[in-house]
Amino acid sequence: VFAMLFLLSAESSPAADWPQYRGPNHDGISPEHIRTNWTAQPPQQLWKVPLGAGLSSLTIQNGRVFTMERHGDTITGREFCVALNAATGAELWEADIDLADYPHAGVGNDDGPRSTPTVDGDRVYALGSYLNLVCLNVTNGEVIWSRNLVSEFGPVLGGTYGGVVDWQSAASPLVVGDFVFVASAATTNRLFAFNKHTGALVWRKHDDTMTQASPVFATVAGVPQVIFFTKSGLVSVKPDTGDQLWRYAFPFSTSTAASAVVAGNLVYCSAAYGVGAGVVNLANNAGTLTASQVWRAAGAKQNHWGTPVYHDGNFYGVYGHGSLTVQCIDAMSGAMKWQRSGVGYGSVLKVGNRLLVLEDDGWLALVRLSPDSYQEIDRFRALTGKCWNNAAVADGVVYVRSTLEAAAYALAAPRVELSSALGTITPQGFELSLVSDDGLPITVERAAGIGVYHTDNPAAPLANWILLQQPLVPVGNALKINDPSVTGAAQRFYRAQENP
Repeated sequence: VFAMLFLLSAESSPAADWPQYRGPNHDGISPEHIRTNWTAQPPQQLWKVPLGAGLSSLTIQNGRVFTMERHGDTITGREFCVALNAATGAELWEADIDLADYPHAGVGNDDGPRSTPTVDGDRVYALGSYLNLVCLNVTNGEVIWSRNLVSEFGPVLGGTYGGVVDWQSAASPLVVGDFVFVASAATTNRLFAFNKHTGALVWRKHDDTMTQASPVFATVAGVPQVIFFTKSGLVSVKPDTGDQLWRYAFPFSTSTAASAVVAGNLVYCSAAYGVGAGVVNLANNAGTLTASQVWRAAGAKQNHWGTPVYHDGNFYGVYGHGSLTVQCIDAMSGAMKWQRSGVGYGSVLKVGNRLLVLEDDGWLALVRLSPDSYQEIDRFRALTGKCWNNAAVADGVVYVRSTLEAAAYALAAPRVELSSALGTITPQGFELSLVSDDGLPITVERAAGIGVYHTDNPAAPLANWILLQQPLVPVGNALKINDPSVTGAAQRFYRAQENP
């Protein structure tokens, strides 16, 4: 006979804002879980509002949604950064950023700003198509500071239009620590870091020409770094000084809007127009980073507009140029495992343990993250207009936009909870039950992402809690799990963690 005190708690993946292009870590990954029963319970539309034309995606923070849109025509119009109420879609403010002039066609009459605003604290950072970088007050849109990379840091390269690359800039500003990182098409020293508070130039280095790809921040091989994808290839720099850490030659002449993708110590890049894709592995030798090519697919595995996501040894994304398919690509070999046509210039996100595919005609599809085959769970028509824009996920809501409108859909998954009332001492140990707060059974797919942990010391950090190795067994609407090691413990504490 022993006495047991237990604290039963449950932790779903934390809800998070979506403060920059492709999410909190610029990797297209949300830790949240969303409902999968779209046919039985259609996604709840919270709001849908018209927007001016634009290929800009959405960022979300503290109840506000930020994007960019065009006012007026494609020659004399203007680009604006706009803030919407995340609960209603109502416009809160708009701020004039720069000229809306798109001379290279290729997109159509619904062309517009391509860059996505970045929100950080009480400020929003917007980069116009002609490289006017503007810092705005998050509450009212007032300009705090601005830096025009074309007028301030020219002369510009020959063959560009208005001081930027053809099709103008689609890159989004990257904010890390106290710095804002952007690239340009100036004659020399084309990579920049500005002080995010004042707009002061921190450093300007490297003669690598910008593309439409946004820089990314990651810790790779143990070293924090900013990775620019330029026309000469990947260039990695120290955030505070701009000093080069490593580079990978991947030259191309046209454009790409797909950012680099970090997968552990691997870094992936790809461009269309017959260029292809490549992967390098980073090694850290006493603080010196070396990039070694793992594979290179010349003319294949092309990402034109959307950036893939990485999951469990594979890249999932939209591939091709002209005729596009959503594909699963082996990260270590580049081998295609499956593909599905019909997505157009769509985009993908990893949300929990699912793939969210926004097709360019406005359909939103939910797909299993499986390397075996394309396994669609459900889909619904979320938007009208051209959807070259990435979706965003924040606090159980999926936000989407097209060149015509934006919408928000409530898709939070029911919370999974440990039930203290259903804990039972048995001869085999202590049996716990997990239930969903909507009373419905927990799906097998979702159960695979749930772990139950225990500790005898409630002051222990969460990283030191021990994962139960016993299986979760469906019993009615609950999942049951047994802890055989409990005998003899004076007290034991449990928690359930739903992993992405």
